[in-house]
Amino acid sequence: VIRVLQQETPNFASHSIPRDVKGVVLHIAEGGERAVDSWFAADASDVSAHFLVGLDGEIRQYVSVHDVAWHAGRVQAPTWRGLRRGNPNAYTVGIEHEGSGLTPWPEEQLYASSMLAAWVVARFGIPVNGLGFALHRQIFAGKTCPGPAFDFDNYLHRVAAVQRLLTKAELETVIVGIR
Repeated sequence: VIRVLQQETPNFASHSIPRDVKGVVLHIAEGGERAVDSWFAADASDVSAHFLVGLDGEIRQYVSVHDVAWHAGRVQAPTWRGLRRGNPNAYTVGIEHEGSGLTPWPEEQLYASSMLAAWVVARFGIPVNGLGFALHRQIFAGKTCPGPAFDFDNYLHRVAAVQRLLTKAELETVIVGIR
């Protein structure tokens, strides 16, 4: 069982009706969990994500999936096929990852992140492909996020495998505490 730890951030927009989530944006923090906690907790940062997945597989949630996190609002020379009109934050869930874009993700982190992404896919009916998943750099070309060490195809393969193996109800018993 993966228990999602709750963290606070002032950097989000409340959403009064169910959100029409169409995609997942993957990020790398270029730092550790404590630095992310501190940065997301600061009013002046004006940034957040829905989740952070630690190197050890621990998952932290900063913003409810029903609210808008501020993780991918700037658009520059986009290449993501799932991009729509307006601010991408309004229709995506942002998953941040502890670490560096130059370092491969450890197995614990890949496992937890793919399980979390499968939960999001099941919850919102998102396709597990280039329409439903974006690298941050595919929305904002000025970023390298999540970095050259990230194997996007392998990640999507893992998420699809979890989706084939576990139902939505089963995923809700594996990952608990998401709001």
